[in-house]
Amino acid sequence: MKLMKQMFAITTPLSCYLQSKSIDFIQACQLVDVAKIELEKMRYTEKFQELVEDTRLFATENNLENYDFKETRIRKRKILAGDQTADEQFDSASER
Repeated sequence: MKLMKQMFAITTPLSCYLQSKSIDFIQACQLVDVAKIELEKMRYTEKFQELVEDTRLFATENNLENYDFKETRIRKRKILAGDQTADEQFDSASER
């Protein structure tokens, strides 16, 4: 819910402007760029941690159950004898 609120706070002004009858294309491109940058900032670890802490605080204040994120293992590829450690690049599909 908090995530959606933050996303809509960024995208709603852009959406309203793009739906208006008189659109300045340069202004529209600038608004798209600003929205894109703000959404990318939300992906950073610090911003995400702020969102998680804000959500936990909201859950605590409203007596909601607090769930932790399930930790996933990092998947590793086994390197067999004779395998190259670097990825191979092919020029054509027939070389694969």
